[in-house]
Amino acid sequence: MLIDFCEVVQELLPSGGRFARLGGEEFAAIIPARAGEAWIWCERVRLAVQRSQPDSIAYSVSIGFAASTHTETRFDVLLALADEALYRAKASGRNRTEQYLSLFTAS
Repeated sequence: MLIDFCEVVQELLPSGGRFARLGGEEFAAIIPARAGEAWIWCERVRLAVQRSQPDSIAYSVSIGFAASTHTETRFDVLLALADEALYRAKASGRNRTEQYLSLFTAS
């Protein structure tokens, strides 16, 4: 499943994008896109995985992502925010994409 997943993502990875395994079943991608475009890309990956059935075995993926803003661009912080969104995706039923959205807005 991990190899198939990597192949699916590599096929869909936009030019300038980077993809890596963090460990276990966790991966990270950095793509040059705005939040809305990132959402679309994540959904393309999720749906492609859903259609992929290596050795007739169906599997799914939960995706959490965070978009860089003018206030936050550090990779370690964005990765932690994406991880929060990932846990929300898992808690909300899995096989879904969730974006990290701050509960607070700057005034």
